[in-house]
Amino acid sequence: MKPTIQLLFLLIFGVGCAQQSGLSLQECTELALSEKPNYKVAQLRSENGAIDVKATKSSLGPKLALSYAYKYNAIIPTSLVPGELGGTSAMGNGGDFLELQFGTAWQQDLGITLEQPLFNLKARSELMERRIKQRIYLLEEERSKEEVLYNVIASYLLLSRCEFETKSAILDTLRTYHSLKLISNGYENGRVLKMDLNTARINHNNAKSILTSAIDRADTERYNLAFLMGSDRLPYIDVNQYQEINLFFAKKRKEIPDRTETTNSRIIKIESKLLGQRIKTLKAARLPNISFDAFYGANQFSQSLSPFEKQTWFGNSFIGISMKLPILSVEGSSSKVARLRGEQRIKEQQLLEETNNTRFEYKRLRLTLESLQKEIIFLEQNLALRKENMTFYQARLSKGKVNAYELNEQELLVQKNSSELFKKRTQLWEAILKKYKALGRLQELINF
Repeated sequence: MKPTIQLLFLLIFGVGCAQQSGLSLQECTELALSEKPNYKVAQLRSENGAIDVKATKSSLGPKLALSYAYKYNAIIPTSLVPGELGGTSAMGNGGDFLELQFGTAWQQDLGITLEQPLFNLKARSELMERRIKQRIYLLEEERSKEEVLYNVIASYLLLSRCEFETKSAILDTLRTYHSLKLISNGYENGRVLKMDLNTARINHNNAKSILTSAIDRADTERYNLAFLMGSDRLPYIDVNQYQEINLFFAKKRKEIPDRTETTNSRIIKIESKLLGQRIKTLKAARLPNISFDAFYGANQFSQSLSPFEKQTWFGNSFIGISMKLPILSVEGSSSKVARLRGEQRIKEQQLLEETNNTRFEYKRLRLTLESLQKEIIFLEQNLALRKENMTFYQARLSKGKVNAYELNEQELLVQKNSSELFKKRTQLWEAILKKYKALGRLQELINF
């Protein structure tokens, strides 16, 4: 039995060392948010959405362009003018029009063009689409952050439970060892039956098995938390945080309001709004586009390749308003509009389903929280009383006032009560965590 005691003392020393270098939940979540690829992808999409908004907005502003062209006219254009102006008749005998060539063999055009949209509902509707998309990207970023926080918090809570279970299992193993030692002494003195000694050994083996399982679960969850944080370093946390977390959650379970709107439902609403905006864009494509146009520059005409020949450059400028009205276009066809309206109806049903599921889940969680709260109170009271009874039974056994069977029976009750309490607390934490995730308030659970 001495090796068992030495091992337990080593474990207690190890737990103490882990407490000195423990990571806080705040540190774990910060590492996860800085390293998790899925969250980074959501952030990049949100940033790209903001860039799309700026790019679309700039299309509604003035467009200033420098234009230049150097052309060779292999065939100089010919025009017809009334015959009174003189020239060769283009109509044969008795013709009333004359042929005149306008232009030169070489021509340069240089100038600045300005275009300012005055009325373009399609472009403005597309800008609204980009802004709505940006809101969706921001909500998806928020949802991705919630997923990261939820997974890290859940893993951290489970690891704290495993660490505390390890500590409790060490104390339980020491207690069963003490009981086994008392019963062994009684057996050697002929005061205890062999079957009671065997039961004491079974209880002690059960305690050691529970301890081994708690250590293995803690190691497994430690690897899981390290993966969620994107870290190669295995995290160790303060074992005393289990009690702090337990007290914190005991307060929080009384502060959770009901709410039917989740991040998913908000995304569905905005996606439906985006579909409506796309319908407006399709309809706006049938409307006229009006813009203000201006040009200021010069043209050069010469019969030879002489780009810098004197007295061949002539000024040119104009200002005006232009309008374009689509006459035949399939962009705003009724079939596309009908398909988008059908997608809107799908979003309405999805929102209804999400709302109903959320309401049901809230009611279920509320009932679960109330039930667990009552069970935990009784389990905590019973465990404290049973552990106190164990010390009494051990003292009375050493004086021969109770038999070993009664002590073994009490030990089984303590182990069962302790296991049930850990289970119920974990269920309570999970229920509260799910509700805070639905509320989008997981950040409140970090700084306990």
